[in-house]
Amino acid sequence: MSLPLRSRSRRVRVTAAVPVVLLAAALAAPVSPSRGAGANTAQIVGTEARIEIDRVWYTPTSFRVVSPDGDVLEEFTTEIEGRGMQFQAEAAERFVAAGVTSSDVLPIDETVAIM
Repeated sequence: MSLPLRSRSRRVRVTAAVPVVLLAAALAAPVSPSRGAGANTAQIVGTEARIEIDRVWYTPTSFRVVSPDGDVLEEFTTEIEGRGMQFQAEAAERFVAAGVTSSDVLPIDETVAIM
């Protein structure tokens, strides 16, 4: 991984490259510039097809299932407005109103660990 560079010059490019991760036959090689916007898309590549996830992949977005030949096998387009955080806010509102401090979907211990 590249370390952050401090420079008085604005001509220095800093890129964070995470080493390739191999886990259960999955491969990831994320690269991210520290300044500027990249494509912000994602692909999940399998032996019979790949899933191409449009930008911004970590919010509700569209995706396609594409064959090795490049044919689109399936396509999904979302109609959700916003970043999807409204669902988390609505769930938190219900939990607070009910006096609940944890969820079956995401227990409080995991929430704290993520934070």
